[in-house]
Amino acid sequence: MAELPEGVSWTQDEDSVEVTVLVPDETTRAMIMVKTTADELKVLVRKSERWTPMVTGKLAHKVERESCCWSVDKVGAGKGIVIQLEKKKTGSWDFLLRADVAGSILEELGREQVIVDAGADAASLVCALCGALVKASRMQAHSSLWCSALAHTATARDGSGSEND
Repeated sequence: MAELPEGVSWTQDEDSVEVTVLVPDETTRAMIMVKTTADELKVLVRKSERWTPMVTGKLAHKVERESCCWSVDKVGAGKGIVIQLEKKKTGSWDFLLRADVAGSILEELGREQVIVDAGADAASLVCALCGALVKASRMQAHSSLWCSALAHTATARDGSGSEND
């Protein structure tokens, strides 16, 4: 399970998931990049010529990529990016993001279940900014010191501010 960053929330029904990412009031569509695939969600916001990840990770379950959409809406007293995801299979999700084992040394050794099990245990969390599996007691230090998303700069984007693969 992933610990979601402050300002990110999600709700669900049997058929869909709605993710809300709070953004500053001055944020425009041109300052937002949302990328969805069947099993991944990335939301970046441009701040001072840099793309800052707001939420990034592998989804708990697959979604219908062609049905994914997003908008910038009024959320409470502020503004937010609202992302609609249609579930590939109906049912309830226990969490939004899961641990990503791709490219890990454990995957190379055929032991990816170790990461999956650690991600399902409350003692470890998936960083929603970079996708790393982190011991829960170290999440604050990871988020402020070591998260690869801290130095992330996205340079490529399409003209509409969204990207769907």
